Amino acid sequence: MNRITDFISDVLYFLLGKVSYLLRRHELFRKMHNTLMGNWYIEYHVCDHCNLNCKCCSHFSPVSESYSVSLEETEANFKKLSQSFVFRFRSLHLLGGEPLLHPQIVEILQIARKYLPDKEIQILTNGILLLKMDDTFFNTVRDNNIHIGVTLYPVGVNYDEIKAL
Repeated sequence: MNRITDFISDVLYFLLGKVSYLLRRHELFRKMHNTLMGNWYIEYHVCDHCNLNCKCCSHFSPVSESYSVSLEETEANFKKLSQSFVFRFRSLHLLGGEPLLHPQIVEILQIARKYLPDKEIQILTNGILLLKMDDTFFNTVRDNNIHIGVTLYPVGVNYDEIKAL
């Protein structure tokens, strides 16, 4: 009888150690999963061309032909993205080239918000065209809670005026 209780005790001790180990690993995995799955962002190129000619452009805009994504393709992409539960992300960055060169940028902003109502949306621009954008653009940005990010380049742009705007 003593050998049986010792054996059961040893097995239970071993199992308790394994369960404890697995619980610690599960907690670590849960923390890693929560960290990794919620802090990603998606970059979406609305056009390839740009109004600058930077030698170090990582988007190859100086050598790219003029291209703007269609509204139909954008809507299909954002619809698929909104239905995906495999990949969770925090924000969407609209890029180019220079995204303000897209002739239908206002519609793209509206489509993005339609399909991604709870995501942060940013449009990243070099700022050259911001002071020339009409009220429709700025109303859409404001009404859809879209952030404008401006990359500073030494090209004579009045960034103080843009900031005030």
